[in-house]
Formats: sequence, C-alpha cells, structure tokens
Amino acid sequence: MTINVKIKKYSNILNHAREINAWNIVDCYDPSRIKEQTKFESIEVAEFIFPGSQGSLEKREAIGKGFERFVLNYLEEMGLASYILVIEQGPSPKSKLKSYKGIFSKQAFGGEYISFERDISQTESLIIAIAKVKPPYAKEIFETLYNSANSIMILSNKDLLENQVQAQVYDRYLTGRLDCLDHLAIIRDYAIDGIFLKIGGDGGDVETSLQLFANKLAINDIIEKAKKVLNREKIDYSFDD
Repeated sequence: MTINVKIKKYSNILNHAREINAWNIVDCYDPSRIKEQTKFESIEVAEFIFPGSQGSLEKREAIGKGFERFVLNYLEEMGLASYILVIEQGPSPKSKLKSYKGIFSKQAFGGEYISFERDISQTESLIIAIAKVKPPYAKEIFETLYNSANSIMILSNKDLLENQVQAQVYDRYLTGRLDCLDHLAIIRDYAIDGIFLKIGGDGGDVETSLQLFANKLAINDIIEKAKKVLNREKIDYSFDD
C-alpha cells in the first residue's frame, strides 16, 4: 500500500505545545513550568506524520512496519550515538523481583545499559534505565518507545551512561507526579547540541509520528536526511504548513 507522510516544522515549540503533545499526558510537555523561555528560542521541531489505520488491522501492520523501518534507518543515517531513556510508569511497591527484573531484560541492547532504582518512600521505588542503541539491537526500542510519556530517545555525542546522568534523570527530568518524563527539561539540556526524539500520535489509529527536536541551525539538515530515508524506502511525503 502507498503511505503518504506529512512533514511539519514548528519554530516555536512552547506556543505549539497542544499540537506537539497531542494524545499525551499534559505534564510531560507543560510550558507553564518553564521559567527561562529564551532557552527554547533556538530549538525547533520537525514532525513526520504517518497516516492512521482507521481501524484496519491490515493497514496498521503495513503502516507500522513502514514507520519502524523509517525510524531505524533514520537513526543510522544521522550517525550520532543514540540512547533510549525509560522510566517505570510511576512509583510501585518495592520487591526483590522488581529490583532483579528492572525495565530491560538482561540481554537487552547487548547488555549496554544502566538501570537504577530510587527509593520514593519506605515502601515504594522508581526504576530508571538508559540504554545505548546500536544497529544489531535497535528494534528493541519499540518495546517501550511508543509510550512517550515514559520513554524517549536522545541522539548525542555525550556519554549518557555516565553516573552523573543517573542523578540528573531523577532530580531534573521527572515531573512532580513521578509518572512521566519532563520532555521540555530534557529538550532544554540536549536539543541544542543533539537531538531529542519521541513518538507522537494516538498509537496508530489516527496517526503516528516521529518528532525530532534540535537546534534551528540544524533542523533543515535533519529534515533533508529524513527525506533521504523516505525516498530510499519509497514512502511519499508532502509538507504541511
């Protein structure tokens, strides 16, 4: 089947919060918490919107496969180190089994990940995990990435497996409810020199999208590389102003 992708670019990522964060938890992308909005003036977002299946299982499978191929080939095209950050879906009761299992399986991402557990109270804790994504294991990102409230990616030349990043996630990148990531806080710290990546849409019935946040000086090059991947995959696209 023919897949027609719409490409949108937002120059003011705070003013377009409702469109960018549609279908997601409001706390994940809340401009009202931002005190220094000038830091976001140099950041733009490119969004690649894949059509929805409209209830058709056949379309869902075909579009879903096309979307995932696009994402994986885009990661390879960019050539930056890729990391996936995942948090548990809110604090939950402590247990030895939970601590042992973590979020990723022991073999996930070739074992190149860190997982850490923070005590929230005497009875509850929250597990956070960061993995470095390499081509042989890249498909594993889709086990969590569709839940963008709790899972995002960062493309960066920085080493996100360093110990200091663990403290940053808990202290700076969680919302007050501790059940979703603070996307804008992460974008503020990583989208100037790298790329913040998340999946948008409603899960595929209406649409699924890839959202890429980056320095406005780099955003056109990012779009061109994504178009190169779309052309290679023979996926049609148009610009939605």
